[in-house]
Amino acid sequence: MLYQLYDRFFISNEAEKYRLFLGRNTAGTLDNRMTNSLMPHGVYERLDLNGTSFSTPDRDNDWAPHGHCAALQRGGWWFHRCYSAFLNGLWASKKWIKPWFPAVHYGTHLRGTWMMVKRIERDD
Repeated sequence: MLYQLYDRFFISNEAEKYRLFLGRNTAGTLDNRMTNSLMPHGVYERLDLNGTSFSTPDRDNDWAPHGHCAALQRGGWWFHRCYSAFLNGLWASKKWIKPWFPAVHYGTHLRGTWMMVKRIERDD
């Protein structure tokens, strides 16, 4: 099983379009693609998902200057321009390209994905 851990994971409310905030990457076998990723194909631009709002095919909240990532990819996610990590693609389809690049190249290589969040009570 491949995995990636972050020390903090926070999603804002509906009014803020469910913005994502991640802490530092702490461990994993997938490589950190949510807070320290570069666009594939040699374009060196960070695709840090911190601060991105959740986009769906009917709600374009991504930071892509042209196009609509969720509609193009047919799934909801915190898109930047568009992604190097995307766990909600077209299952069993070669059209789901690079769900977690470079560790996983096609969605057909996956049998399932999970995002698990553990609530930690804070005293401050």
